[in-house]
Amino acid sequence: MKVYQANNLKIMVDKTCIIEDATFSIEDGQTVAIFGDLSEASKLLSVLYLDVKPIDGEIFYFGQNLLSFNKNDIIEWRVNDVAQVNSHSALFSELNVLNNIHFPMVINRKPIDAEYEKKLFSILSVSQLLNKEIKELDNYEYLKILIARSMIVKPFVLLMDDVDDSLSDDERYKLVELINSLNNNFKTTIIKTIKYQELGKLYSKVIYIEDKKLRETS
Repeated sequence: MKVYQANNLKIMVDKTCIIEDATFSIEDGQTVAIFGDLSEASKLLSVLYLDVKPIDGEIFYFGQNLLSFNKNDIIEWRVNDVAQVNSHSALFSELNVLNNIHFPMVINRKPIDAEYEKKLFSILSVSQLLNKEIKELDNYEYLKILIARSMIVKPFVLLMDDVDDSLSDDERYKLVELINSLNNNFKTTIIKTIKYQELGKLYSKVIYIEDKKLRETS
């Protein structure tokens, strides 16, 4: 089943076309890397989150026309279906790690699934961090807590943009291993921008952005 189906998208930035005639699909349960100029890849991910709307074309989410969503539809969709981690994501310094992870559940008055949470913490290896203050975390631990906070809501889709700049090469590979483990265990569709083309082989699909066009490989 297709999570996303995009047809003939045209994306502009400051009156400059960066992507045109983009047609692609993303299947439920895939891990997808987007590789190309980072600003263009980030903008495409923003379209998938409805932070940016294309100038032309159409995009569907499980058959629903995303471009027909109103403001309330988008809020509900983000609360229930699609989570995002990007370079602007931040944890609350006044809360400890566990309370940061629980924050979206508290603010949306949702119950926490204890079994799911236990499995999530095990996959991310964060159980030993839960009582720590945010200032005690290193860069890789910080990112794992951001992922845990996004995943605690059980999203169908997790979008990740420009999150590994501060990581070592070894940690970048470990991050892909975590992405694949989350995908295997929870069947979450995970879509991430990548800077290093060699990491693409670790995903089930790669979308390349080249000369304003998209090319897909599986």
